[in-house]
Amino acid sequence: HRVPGMKSHVITLRETPDRTQAAIAHLNERQHPFELFFGVNAEKWGLATTHPYEIDNPGSGYIMPRKHVGLHLSHWILWQIFLRSTESCFSVMEDDVQLASDWKPRLENVEAHLPADWDICLLGHCNALNKPMKHVSGPVWRVEYPQCTHWYLVNRKALPLLIESQEKAWAPIDLSLIFRSYPNLNVYTAVPRLASQFGMDL
Repeated sequence: HRVPGMKSHVITLRETPDRTQAAIAHLNERQHPFELFFGVNAEKWGLATTHPYEIDNPGSGYIMPRKHVGLHLSHWILWQIFLRSTESCFSVMEDDVQLASDWKPRLENVEAHLPADWDICLLGHCNALNKPMKHVSGPVWRVEYPQCTHWYLVNRKALPLLIESQEKAWAPIDLSLIFRSYPNLNVYTAVPRLASQFGMDL
């Protein structure tokens, strides 16, 4: 299951150089190999969605902010790039990721216990412990379903379904995955998580 070289693709924006530099400094300090992926700044592109998100509040007509549209598109474009790669699995991070100091041996432990049928493995997540959980092996659990996408592994075989099921920007990417993708994928979660997010009380 190993991610080749454990290199992660880090979603960031050219328009937020301070965040980008902070991510670079943190990942270098944690000795985690990575490459930057400059994603979509929806404000700059003038992109918005007209699809309401009303699951939490039916009839509200709530439209998610443009920044979520940009992040959704950034993940979606990255999956399409992966599909054209020869690698078998990939690691994705967002630029506010905060790795545990012992991420490396813990990642190796997750990989050693990850079932062969895996599609997504959430290494960084939130709102997991209040969801239905079933222990699989070691630090790997089935949780239905955690939120947050600041660090996850994706198996190549899951890419076509992810791309097809996420062609609509209507909810923040983590919720859209929960409603439109995860029920049709083998999703596993590392508990406890290997990463949190800077500036976020998860």
